[in-house]
Amino acid sequence: MIKYYQIKEAEELAELKDKTAKYKNFQFSFSNDYIAELKEILFAKKGCQFFAKDEDGKFAGYISGAETIHPGYFTIYELFVDPEFQGRGIASDLLEKIFEYAKRENLKGVITQTEFENIPAQKLYEKIGFIKINNPEWTDGITYELRFFKDKK
Repeated sequence: MIKYYQIKEAEELAELKDKTAKYKNFQFSFSNDYIAELKEILFAKKGCQFFAKDEDGKFAGYISGAETIHPGYFTIYELFVDPEFQGRGIASDLLEKIFEYAKRENLKGVITQTEFENIPAQKLYEKIGFIKINNPEWTDGITYELRFFKDKK
């Protein structure tokens, strides 16, 4: 059974150190510099982060974001599921935690980006209902948006 914990202290993010994942030619790892950036996001405007852990407390996944780049929207900075736990719905559950948070904060929706090579993330976002949007400021991949309320722009 997987449990979800909202991260409250920046020191908790040290658990991410050296976590890695690979999909074909796409490889990702949490460097010290990236963890430092994630610590800043934790305390950014409407910042929120969650860990997913199994019943023994073993790390299974992580999500982070804040209302930063796009006013009125929660921007996901990182969604990561440990390769050992992939395929169990953890990414969807982490996204749901963020959706619940963003709605409580009265945000219009969620925006995220993923590299062109990260096909699993693209499939997940599209399955959940995110739509691709034009973002000329980021050309290394695809930007997605999910609006909660159709009448809000």
